[in-house]
Amino acid sequence: MTHRSRGAVCATNIHMHISDETKAETTFQIQVNTDHNIDGREALARHIKGTVASAMNRFGDEITRVEVHLSDENGHKFGQNDKHCVMEARLKGRQPTAVTHAAATINDAIAGSTEKLKRHVASTLAKRHAHS
Repeated sequence: MTHRSRGAVCATNIHMHISDETKAETTFQIQVNTDHNIDGREALARHIKGTVASAMNRFGDEITRVEVHLSDENGHKFGQNDKHCVMEARLKGRQPTAVTHAAATINDAIAGSTEKLKRHVASTLAKRHAHS
């Protein structure tokens, strides 16, 4: 993990085994970026890695990278929906697609963005396959 004064970046390669006839191995990168208000970056990066890999594994080799951007608008002060998670998926042969979710906690923001990204990528790929 690389630490910066304003936040942290953690890039992790995920190797997934897809359960199809070919048993192909698929690799995509997950990059986590946080602002300086986010605590527990290493544990959080592990949590995000597991959450994103689990949610996105069904898309196989269609994804090359997922970038996650976390921010806390109010710092250490409590605020409703002040934790933001933006997730951007890089799909092969397409422009990047991004979703965002705001919540009261970082974990809720991550969960919300993950579900939105999963639905959005599924819809995007279904449209592409329908037009093929």
